[in-house]
Formats: sequence, structure tokens, C-alpha cells
Amino acid sequence: MLDRSSTRFASTFQVVGDGKVLFDSGVVDRFAPEQVDADLAGVRVLDLVGGDGGDGGYNDRAECAAPTASC
Repeated sequence: MLDRSSTRFASTFQVVGDGKVLFDSGVVDRFAPEQVDADLAGVRVLDLVGGDGGDGGYNDRAECAAPTASC
């Protein structure tokens, strides 16, 4: 479950394939881990992008724990 009520220590996460956003978390709290599934069929270049949640960069975290891809 995502906690979208707070922007303190917040980040955003995106999965981008060949320049197209395949997943966008919106603003998430650091205490709200989420499993992400995205269709990677045909993707040649994959980017996992962490961004500032709109509260400044202080103490933000953007970590991808054990990312895996399968085809």
C-alpha cells in the first residue's frame, strides 16, 4: 500500500523502456515499499528512475531492491 498523504522524505519512481514511461509511482513515502510489474516486451533500453518527491532532495531515497527482468 502506498502512503500518498505525506511528502516528507518522499520520492518518485519510474520504469522507462526505450524512452517510454511503463510505470510511474507518483509521490511515495519512504515507508511504503511496492512491488512493480511492467511489460518489458520488446524493450531494448531499460531505465529505473528515482526522483525527488517535490519536498527537496534532503534525505530522499530511491532504491530498487533486487530488480529482476525475465522474458
